[in-house]
Amino acid sequence: MMYSPAGLFVTHRAIPETERLPWTPVVHLSSVDQADFGRRPLVATHNLHQSELFTDAALIDLLDHFPRENLYALTMGTDPARTENRLALHDGVSGAELLRAVKNGRLWLNVTQVDRADRRYRELIDQLYAQLTTQVPGFSPDFSQGTLLISSPHALVYYHADGPASVLWHIRGRKRVWVYPALDERYMQREALEDIFAGVRHEYLPYEHIYDQGAVVYDLEPGQWAAWPQNAPHRVTNLDSVNVSLSTEYFTRQSRWRARVYVANRFFRARLGLHGLSAREAGLAAVGKTVVHRLVRKAGLDRLPAKHHTPSMRVDPDAPGGVVALEENGSTKRCNCEVRCFGSLEEAAFLRDEVNALNRASTRPDPFSTFEFLENYLRNDGCFPGGQGARLWFLAAFFDGRLIGYVVLRQVTHKILGLRTYKLGFLVTHDTDRPHLVARSEHVSQVSEAFYVYLLGRKQEWSFLEFQQQNDASALFPPPATVDLKGYLVRQWPSLENGTIHIRWGTLREYFKALSKKFRSNVSRQMRGLLAAGDVELLASSDPTIVPALFELYRGIELHSWMSQTNANIGRHPERVEYFKGLLDARQPMRVSIQILLVDGIPVAGLINGAFMKGLYALHIVYDDRLSRFAPGSAILLMGMRQAIDGRYAFFNLLSGFGYYKVRWLAEITESRSAQIYRVGSLSFWHRKFGDGRRRVFSSMLKKTPVLFNPVRRDVSEREDEQAEPGETPKLQLNPEERARIAALIAEVRKGQGEFLSKTELAAVMPFETQRVSEVKCKRGP
Repeated sequence: MMYSPAGLFVTHRAIPETERLPWTPVVHLSSVDQADFGRRPLVATHNLHQSELFTDAALIDLLDHFPRENLYALTMGTDPARTENRLALHDGVSGAELLRAVKNGRLWLNVTQVDRADRRYRELIDQLYAQLTTQVPGFSPDFSQGTLLISSPHALVYYHADGPASVLWHIRGRKRVWVYPALDERYMQREALEDIFAGVRHEYLPYEHIYDQGAVVYDLEPGQWAAWPQNAPHRVTNLDSVNVSLSTEYFTRQSRWRARVYVANRFFRARLGLHGLSAREAGLAAVGKTVVHRLVRKAGLDRLPAKHHTPSMRVDPDAPGGVVALEENGSTKRCNCEVRCFGSLEEAAFLRDEVNALNRASTRPDPFSTFEFLENYLRNDGCFPGGQGARLWFLAAFFDGRLIGYVVLRQVTHKILGLRTYKLGFLVTHDTDRPHLVARSEHVSQVSEAFYVYLLGRKQEWSFLEFQQQNDASALFPPPATVDLKGYLVRQWPSLENGTIHIRWGTLREYFKALSKKFRSNVSRQMRGLLAAGDVELLASSDPTIVPALFELYRGIELHSWMSQTNANIGRHPERVEYFKGLLDARQPMRVSIQILLVDGIPVAGLINGAFMKGLYALHIVYDDRLSRFAPGSAILLMGMRQAIDGRYAFFNLLSGFGYYKVRWLAEITESRSAQIYRVGSLSFWHRKFGDGRRRVFSSMLKKTPVLFNPVRRDVSEREDEQAEPGETPKLQLNPEERARIAALIAEVRKGQGEFLSKTELAAVMPFETQRVSEVKCKRGP
């Protein structure tokens, strides 16, 4: 709702003569509500929805003859926690075209001071307030004005507070209104209200979803009106149709006095540094502050900066969303698609089926771009759903109302020298394949360009944009040729490479034969040693009823893995454990299977795979370092290759990192890079420039030879070898309680469906001879 501080001191002006109001409005207010008017939120009834004044024909006629300098067309996003209003020009657009843009797009028309342009509205407002004055004891407004609101289905008004008191008369469509406690600093800082009254800032306020716990919520139907205490924060979301409402502001002696007190307090705070002054509206202090401020204003010593609304769009009823973007010279650039930003998956839930279908039809479908995977990730990620320092940016591109592309980002707050700065990057960057833009091949360039235009248009909300693990086929980097990154610093850094084995062998034996001779020798020798170390068995299943038990066995192995001494293990945090448990849900599009190797009934290696469409993904692998000389990790990975070949998958994706090792397994390595885009002049920009300079100074001292092993794992293994006696097989120590727990889990697994191979059966599926060494039993602890 548009509000000007001039309204505090406004006087009536001439109104053009038009036809008179042909009917009498009626306001109904119960006796209880009459006593509480202005003290609490309330809803009552009226008959404005029966008037011909608000039909399509009447609205078109009004828009055609209305002074356009008082008409504001706004388009907005979808996240109530992120204010992203964009003002649209509408010169040359007829009333019929404006209304069509509203019906088909995402627009909010504010027809401000409508009562000054058309006497019928002035008479209507006068009669409404005359009836309120007779029904509400002590209510005596000395001025009122109206704004006609015409808005699209599902359009919203962000969380805000108006300076004047107001009443919302709802006429067409349905809308939901949230009203929050007034003058409560939990919902609005006093300084923000001072600035709103002074007119130096817009009325929109920072919003958190937790505020809704204190809100009063109404679903307004045609023929209802709502009122709330002056300055109560509120927000609005239209439901399923075009909405028409009349918003009226009124001024009383008390409301004007409140405004003067808050404006005076702002003067003393902003100009004299006096903070925390009383907001009491009565008493000598209030009178003294307002008198001093009035004298200061008359002397010209408190010139307030005006709010400026700069248009960035133009109304176009034929364009997606009802608007097109403006070029810098003010001409229009037709967007081939509309971009919307969702701040939560709940807001985007209506796209679930479209998201999943588009992912399956995209250039690189993967399980990590499905709606269900994202839900599970956000539910169990450390930054969500609490949102501490992070916000979701789910960007979706639409053409003719159809989803044609999406990318899932997060905005993260960082501090540099104690100052806040904001980074935009992919939502998911670990335990998955390379994050990417999802679109069909024919739409990739179009969607990428639209996303860049959108992100650069919101550059004030980030100082650092990073696209991690982008390879040469990336749709996001380098950006499309039409995207101009002048004014930005662009850096590229090597990132984790992906290793994928493309299945071109019919049997495991054929695959094994294709490995290098030396690697074959090492794997077969180590596997024979493992088989000789005890009673080796394999448990494998994708049965949702028993996979949770396999997962518990898997977690037990982590306690004796090098991962337990790093940040790579699943059990490092309860939320990470719940994240993996969520992947086991049968409703996930990715079907998870787990394989466990046992030695004498004790789990020593595990592999978690996910099957999606034609691909198998190695999500996590673990092995017991006490048996590292037998390479149980190689044994379980070989079983993963067996699953990929026997399951006739097109590829076995080993995800990122450790490319030197995956090459030995005949993985094709795809190099990737992280693209970093810094807004020039931002804090992150200067931080990067300082880092670049420091790097150049010390580069000669930091030359390193590439490391072709995992240094953390080697360090752990060497420490364990030092503790073991030379030539001795490490003991697999377990206490009786743990041994009993493992036995119970194994028994539970065997009740379900899966592959359970004995030592003899396991040896039979190996692609090499396994009877070359005699048995050497592992020593078992108590």
